[in-house]
Amino acid sequence: MGEQKPPTPEEEERRVQSLTYEFRVLEGVVGELRARIGAIDAILRNLTLAKTTLENMEKLEVGDEILVPIGGDSFLKAKVLDKDKVIIGIGAGVTVEKSLKDAVSLVDSRVEELGRARSDVERQLAQVMERMEYIRGQLQKFLSSTQT
Repeated sequence: MGEQKPPTPEEEERRVQSLTYEFRVLEGVVGELRARIGAIDAILRNLTLAKTTLENMEKLEVGDEILVPIGGDSFLKAKVLDKDKVIIGIGAGVTVEKSLKDAVSLVDSRVEELGRARSDVERQLAQVMERMEYIRGQLQKFLSSTQT
């Protein structure tokens, strides 16, 4: 087995350029993953609010007056017509009528699914950050070797 000769300055320069490029790409990936986590968190907050509202429906009686949010911190006054059935979105703009209990279960399953998705994205983020730290170390090692 032959001795491994040290890299030429050109090879070192190419390696530094490659690592720098990879680092910049990973910075973009980190931004995308953080944005995805933010989006998941926003949906989770919305689902938590929906679940709380559904659970509070059990305390209402038919004919009770409620405020229905319509966006922009604006509300409509409405009366409860049926406290046992709700209309809930199931995706792709489709809504169905469900029992209150089934609607809460559906929201719970969505929260669990999103929690798993968030964990997956967090794992990906940790892996990318770990790779960035490795690259940072390699670049610092190269810089310190060129300064001596």
